[in-house]
Amino acid sequence: MTYTIERVDDIDAAWPDLWRLFRAIVEYHEPLTGERLQPGADRTWRSHLAGMHGLILLARIEGPAIGMALAEARSNPVLGTSYGMLDTVFVEEEHRGRGVGALLTAEVERWCRERGLRRLDLSVRAANADGIAAWRALGFRDESLHLRRDLD
Repeated sequence: MTYTIERVDDIDAAWPDLWRLFRAIVEYHEPLTGERLQPGADRTWRSHLAGMHGLILLARIEGPAIGMALAEARSNPVLGTSYGMLDTVFVEEEHRGRGVGALLTAEVERWCRERGLRRLDLSVRAANADGIAAWRALGFRDESLHLRRDLD
């Protein structure tokens, strides 16, 4: 199969694919986090995407998208660093393990290099063993640990 990666410049045109894939990633993470979409989540997420100054990608074979990635350029003026942040990557289950995530990530890396960014960061849920293994297979390494404490 030949997968294509396309940049989303028109949120309205891509919305059906973006929303379907976003719902799927939330459903994928729900057993790990217990988090669910709230009423109005579609409007909130669409507004977030519309205000995003970054990169939105869709992966396709033909027809509906089977994967997506979102990334932004970030900076820390106190430390004088700039880097790419890979915010979201998702590939539908039946297409995992076929290099789609690697294609999406490679396109994000290309976008970062064009902007002079020499580093790409991401976060992955500690309970997402498959995701951690996939990211490590793509050359990402552990750098920090995010801790959480639920409060009553």
